[in-house]
Amino acid sequence: SRDRQSQVLEPLMFAGLHDVQVIKSIIPVKSEKDWWHPRDRAMVALLVATGITTTELIDLRGMDLKRLDRRPIDLRGPKAGEVLPPLMLDVMEGPECLGRSLQICEELTPLLYDWLRERHALLLERAARSMPEFLMEHDCQGPLFMARRARAGAADFPAMQAVTVYYTVSQALKRLRTRMAPTQLEQSAGEVPDEPYVAKGAAVIRNSVIREWLDKVGAEETVKRAGLQSVDSLRLVFQTK
Repeated sequence: SRDRQSQVLEPLMFAGLHDVQVIKSIIPVKSEKDWWHPRDRAMVALLVATGITTTELIDLRGMDLKRLDRRPIDLRGPKAGEVLPPLMLDVMEGPECLGRSLQICEELTPLLYDWLRERHALLLERAARSMPEFLMEHDCQGPLFMARRARAGAADFPAMQAVTVYYTVSQALKRLRTRMAPTQLEQSAGEVPDEPYVAKGAAVIRNSVIREWLDKVGAEETVKRAGLQSVDSLRLVFQTK
């Protein structure tokens, strides 16, 4: 338990990340033109809801978001006043983790739908100055989260880079921590190890999700949800420096 505690968020911090208004407050939208702020909110929400890795987040495509009955969703986002259907996420198998399907908690889905609207607007904008096939190709097959700027020779709809995900999440957690009283965090965390917060960025959110699963559904189900090879793999998740 000590190893686990050193690499997870304090309970108060982790609970705050399940609140849409909290995520909006730590990732404010400064201008309607700054589309990456809704993107960042959706990224943090998805990490909190699913515990996926940074690599898996980067590899997500538009088509990987689905309804609970596995029907495709409208990637243009919901219309005004439309009821937001619950969502699930298909995670493809990769070198780090096994493929799996994960349900997204409903309290965080509004941030994902906000991003889908922004994403579609970007697609329309870039399709207008590119080939007519651009919109159809990138709507489903393109990255769910794209980078702000493409590197030389990259596609018009470039995927994120790990360093950007790390920075985005780390800054959001830093802002959240500064809003909370240190005594509250210490009380919610209990005994604080000598070297706290070994894991950073998306990793510390993933570890926190895994710990919550361990406490609620047990090791075997946690292994499935986390995409790990076996129960023994949990030791690698929480190993110390």
